[in-house]
Amino acid sequence: TKCMESPSQTKEQVLWPKQEQSDVLSDGSLALVDLSQKNDGYLCARLLQETEGVKIQIAKNDKKYNYDLKTTDFKTFPINMGNGSYTIKILQQIEGTRYAICASCTVDVQLTNDLAPYLYPNQIVDYTADSYVYKKSFALVKEDKDDLTRIAHLFKYVVDTLNYDDQKAKDVSETFVLPDIDGSLKSHKGICFDYAASLAALCRIQGIPAKVIVGWTDIEYHAWVEIYLKDKGWINPKIY
Repeated sequence: TKCMESPSQTKEQVLWPKQEQSDVLSDGSLALVDLSQKNDGYLCARLLQETEGVKIQIAKNDKKYNYDLKTTDFKTFPINMGNGSYTIKILQQIEGTRYAICASCTVDVQLTNDLAPYLYPNQIVDYTADSYVYKKSFALVKEDKDDLTRIAHLFKYVVDTLNYDDQKAKDVSETFVLPDIDGSLKSHKGICFDYAASLAALCRIQGIPAKVIVGWTDIEYHAWVEIYLKDKGWINPKIY
């Protein structure tokens, strides 16, 4: 496969979430959701006080995603089900899997770019300008002339760097643990979620859309990555 040459991504072009707070949802005591950038494919949310059992739900038609909210710092969550009407909810745990709706709103999303949700860092593909993965991404592709070559070098780095962490896989088999991208790359260990998030981060930093998918395969519950290549669409490199 050949790929058209394209300029390298500059650090000034890397996309970062904003919290303008011009359009917000809040229950007044538990959490605040900033919807200002919804058309760029994400929302930001934070706790208003340290508490447990709070979730943000992003729903469209019969699909919904629930995300744990654990910090008073803003975290980013993707709006990744295309254009249309979304329902956003702040939920608080009552007992077990029972949750109360503390605040809710409906918003209309018209994405500025269909690929926008896959170009920003978020709670799962989490990095900043100070992250190890950010610096590594630029170092790995500095000589490359096209996106296919960039993807190949980023892919090879993840494959060569990470070893599957069987102990972590056992430890998290009964619970949901977010990827630790920098920790995994520095320790050279991770599970499928870490592999997928690491490659997605490396690509997004270079302006290459990448999505992390979590779900059941024929064998097991798994996480994998798909990468968007111009003129080819979404491709699914196998790295684990």
